[in-house]
Amino acid sequence: MPISGTYLFDKLDNPHAYQLGSGLLGTIITPENAGYIDHKRERTPLMIAICINVVDWRNDAVTALLATGNAHISYADSEGTTALSIAIRLGHHSIARQLIETGQSNINAICHNSTNYKGERIYRTALDIAIERNYMQLESYLRSNGAKTAAIIKATATPINAPAMIVQTNASPSPLTIANTMASLSLSSMATSNTQAIAIDADESDDPNTKHYTITI
Repeated sequence: MPISGTYLFDKLDNPHAYQLGSGLLGTIITPENAGYIDHKRERTPLMIAICINVVDWRNDAVTALLATGNAHISYADSEGTTALSIAIRLGHHSIARQLIETGQSNINAICHNSTNYKGERIYRTALDIAIERNYMQLESYLRSNGAKTAAIIKATATPINAPAMIVQTNASPSPLTIANTMASLSLSSMATSNTQAIAIDADESDDPNTKHYTITI
């Protein structure tokens, strides 16, 4: 009987999961359930595995998930949080390198899951997080793989003379979520922390559950 993504998610998210032993991973992780996304919590099994406290269990779980080739490495939640940003924030340098070495991690995704004392959102990339935590070796590694700070991405972003893009969705994506999606498609010049540079107009389609968003850069 196939093991569901929900079951895998719950096993990885259990604080006592490590007591089951890392040998269990080979029996419960499959390409199908490794690609599960908990849309309510905006988390993937990979993101949960990175947060496991026990080192051996964490490393085995991440390696097993990456080996499936279906772990949604570049997935970002509505605040721009990715598996890579979680790994760096928690100080898991070897996992951060694993993610980057896959070539699928959006190394310049912009995260905005915290605010300053004024209540203003703080925009960070993986490189920003490494710099703030004084992870000098990881900072150097990130830079060697093309990582940039959010400030640099904003400063070097240039307008693109192209027709407006149409995004069809049954959700209401934030401008930053769309920018990160564009960045993952190698349209890095469109991925900017200056969300005012992106205008979104919503039009109802024939399907009442779907809207079309016209995005003007």
